[in-house]
Formats: sequence, C-alpha cells, structure tokens
Amino acid sequence: MTIDEGSGSRGDNFVKAIANEGTAGDGKHCPKCARDIGIWPIFKAALPSSLRCPHCGARIHYADAGLVIAAMLTAVAGLSYLAYVVANKLVPENASVRLWTFCALLVAMWVPIEYAVARFLRQNRRLRADG
Repeated sequence: MTIDEGSGSRGDNFVKAIANEGTAGDGKHCPKCARDIGIWPIFKAALPSSLRCPHCGARIHYADAGLVIAAMLTAVAGLSYLAYVVANKLVPENASVRLWTFCALLVAMWVPIEYAVARFLRQNRRLRADG
C-alpha cells in the first residue's frame, strides 16, 4: 500500500515516505498509514506488543519493549499490594466496600504510570508493523 505524497508539509512527506517503505520512523506514527496513533491505543492495549492503529486498524507493536513490559508487570504487582494494604486500613470492616476501595485505588495509581509509559514509548521506541 502506498501513500499519496501530494500536498503537505515537508515533514508530512518524510513520514509518508517512511510509511511507504514499510518501516516506522518513530514511536508516534503508524508504519502502515503514517498517521499519529495517539496515546489512547497504548492505554487500551493489554501490552505495548499488541497495539492496533486507530486509523487503519493495522496490528502494530513497539520494538524492543521487553524491559518496559517487565517493568509494567512489576509495577502492577507492587501497586496491587499497596492498594490492598491501604484498602484494608481504610475500610477494615466491610468487604464489599473494601473491594471497591481497592479497585479505585489501583486505577488511581495505575493511570499516571500508564501515561508515563505511553509517553516513554512514543519518544524512545519505534513502532513496527506485525506480519
């Protein structure tokens, strides 16, 4: 699939040329359609190795993201334990309220980490097309 290199800025043409070669030039643009994937697909994916472009639907992944995935899994384990301890301290008597408190704490602690990971990947890793 080729991308029309008609009108557009010099930077847009560079990104389109990279997409036509089938490789990603950075961690922001889809290697298939050359459009910025944004942050939401990274949040939505279970791991940075299983992304989909929101524009063309291509399966994409971040190259060399193994250590990032390991760090994320370690962080989720640590945050889960911390949220459990805090929820038990805040609501020791009611199990259902304690469960909801645990879930709310875990989400509140995880969102900033997920955002930081998404920014790191977009700035420091390259997107590759699967298959």
